[in-house]
Amino acid sequence: AVVSTQSTGSREAILLLNSLAYTLPVIEEWSYDTHFIAIAKFDNPDQAPFDETVEAYSRTVQDCRESLESGIVSRANTLLTGYYKQSWELASAPYSISPACSAGFMELQQSLRQASDLLSPDLFVGLWSNIASAMILSLESRVLYNSRFNKFGAAQLK
Repeated sequence: AVVSTQSTGSREAILLLNSLAYTLPVIEEWSYDTHFIAIAKFDNPDQAPFDETVEAYSRTVQDCRESLESGIVSRANTLLTGYYKQSWELASAPYSISPACSAGFMELQQSLRQASDLLSPDLFVGLWSNIASAMILSLESRVLYNSRFNKFGAAQLK
């Protein structure tokens, strides 16, 4: 089941992701328990115990992570549209922060803070890393490759 952060809310998606990610290794461990193996062989000799459950949970964890990541990146990118479109060849001061970027980066900060507060540390590290990579790609493709820079505009990229 795909969990959308837009329909369930980021907090609920994060809590679901934590629960599934915690439960998944336990169920995988049970797959090697002789008691469960004996029960599974009685019910279906061709299938290991919990195979379908592990597959479904794994898929749902991946779907939750991707949905959460894409929701955070999408909201930040929407708010950064003005920043992406600004005229870098008209920049007049080196190292000044563009007002067009503040809303997008504030949204990104708030989303990451909420995720950090609610997600398990292992899940957060993966989430943060994927979001950082996606934001770098967005900045590269929308600013670096599609803009012209004067010396002040270029100085902001250092």
